[in-house]
Amino acid sequence: MKIMNMLKKTLSYLKHYVYAFNGLKVLIKEVNFMVELLILCVLIVSKFVFNISVGVFVLWLFNWSMLVSLEALNTAIEKLADFVHSEHHNKIKDVKDVSAFGVLISALSLFVLFIVGISGYL
Repeated sequence: MKIMNMLKKTLSYLKHYVYAFNGLKVLIKEVNFMVELLILCVLIVSKFVFNISVGVFVLWLFNWSMLVSLEALNTAIEKLADFVHSEHHNKIKDVKDVSAFGVLISALSLFVLFIVGISGYL
């Protein structure tokens, strides 16, 4: 009986990963997410072209993952806001703008870290 309960809990836990990958399917349709994947490719190529240290590269990857996480939240907020109120509404616009600003700050942070990381090689 204990084994069955453990198996049920494990399967229930694994469903959360299915939901996460469903979210990835939604994100892949977003142009901004595709740009962020291109940015990841630039970071990886730059690591080897400029012989970037592991520490700097980890900072890049950490900041990139923060950027993608904020993009996912921004997309979720936009989709929910559009569902709740499909017509233009100033309060909904404010929510979307603030959410987009979070993504922008993260992108600018990554850009600064990237420039600082490669500045010694230019």
